[in-house]
Amino acid sequence: MDINRLSIMEGSTVYYSKNFMDVMESHLNYLRNSSKSTSFIVDRNIAEIYQGDFFGYMNYRGVPQKYHWVYLRVNGYLSPFEFKPTVDSLIVPSTEEIEQIRSSYINSGLVNF
Repeated sequence: MDINRLSIMEGSTVYYSKNFMDVMESHLNYLRNSSKSTSFIVDRNIAEIYQGDFFGYMNYRGVPQKYHWVYLRVNGYLSPFEFKPTVDSLIVPSTEEIEQIRSSYINSGLVNF
């Protein structure tokens, strides 16, 4: 991947704001347990390549960058460095539900761009 692309945040800046992250933190259990959430089966060989690089693994899986942090937290990680090849699967929260939470957040008036 081009090193210059790595520094560019994809999506609205709201995804990267502390206030939005706080709102998402309060919805983690909901997203984990939602019937709309699915999962990725993690191939151990691929996970070894991305050991300590959760966001790199998300890029490999084609997950849009704006969702990487949410996926990280839904799976119980605090840091992308915690990703290990011993993981068998990852929870994939519904992007529809993430977008509904984002929309509610924006409409709440709490947005601080």
